[in-house]
Amino acid sequence: MPLKSNPEREIHLNTEMISAGMAWHYKQYSGNCPNQYEFDLALDNAKQDKVGVYSGNHQPPWEFRKALK
Repeated sequence: MPLKSNPEREIHLNTEMISAGMAWHYKQYSGNCPNQYEFDLALDNAKQDKVGVYSGNHQPPWEFRKALK
C-alpha cells in the first residue's frame, strides 16, 4: 500500500514497516519507546490483515536465535 504524500503528517518509519508486515515488533526492546503504543496498533493491524511476515507461519528472529542454542 503506497503512502500518500501529506506534508502535515509525520511518518514514523518503524510503525509503517510493522503495519506493512516488513518488520517484526521486538517488544523486549520497545519498553521505553514513546511509540510503543503505535507499534502495538500496527502489529495488531498487520496480523489482522495478514500481511508480510504476519501472513503465515513465519518464525520471528528471536525464536530462530533461541533455537540455535
